[in-house]
Amino acid sequence: MNIAKRTTLNWTNRQTIDLKHVTVDRHEVDLGEPVEITVEINLPNRLFPDSAYVAIEAYRNPISKRFECETVGNLKIPNPLKLDSFSSDSLPALRLLIVDSEQNPGRLLGTIEKIKIPGSGNRKYNKQSMLVVDLAPLGNEIWKVSFDSTGPRLVMNGDVPRILHDIEHKPKVYGFVIPAAFKQILTEIAFFHELHETDDSDDSWLRDWIEFCKKLGTDEYPRNKDDEDKVDWIESCVSKFCDKHNFLSALNADMKD
Repeated sequence: MNIAKRTTLNWTNRQTIDLKHVTVDRHEVDLGEPVEITVEINLPNRLFPDSAYVAIEAYRNPISKRFECETVGNLKIPNPLKLDSFSSDSLPALRLLIVDSEQNPGRLLGTIEKIKIPGSGNRKYNKQSMLVVDLAPLGNEIWKVSFDSTGPRLVMNGDVPRILHDIEHKPKVYGFVIPAAFKQILTEIAFFHELHETDDSDDSWLRDWIEFCKKLGTDEYPRNKDDEDKVDWIESCVSKFCDKHNFLSALNADMKD
């Protein structure tokens, strides 16, 4: 995975380029595949030297990925650009960079910031998804669950090839990861959050997850009950979740191939 660290550039006397000079189209891809886009750049004539370096950078803090596009005089955009460092549920923005390579190497000559990627289009989304799958550099960890104010995220190691595809389509991957992640999320809910039936301040994602578990056919969430009741509720939810998705049958069928 190509993760580019931010560097400090000289912003003096840079040219402002209008957004109309950059066109972004989003491709149709299968569920679980990284977002792909095509970018077209039409720079104004004689605004920059032909030797100036051109790059497109996709960024969403703290991750960025840079695509080298040769020079102004020999523009070669490596389309389609695969945004495999980012979750499709939270698209990055793009920036165009024009950088001097001769008189003052590294000096930023011009830029366009906050270029938006079309959010609509023909990509297949799972509207019923309860869990956002994201990519990040995790060292030797393959996956982990993280939590923020919007709820849980399943973070996969972006250095594993095709990991987004495999977590969606490969029983040898999702059959081991998803139930474990599901259990970890329910443990977080049961033991680290206080929920009250009449409390309107409860985080919406907590209520959504409890309602999701209820639809699996489990007992009511054990509000203010002892630890043993919470453990029983977690185990029941995980069991019914696995039954619903037939993880064992899918894995056995995959092992035969």
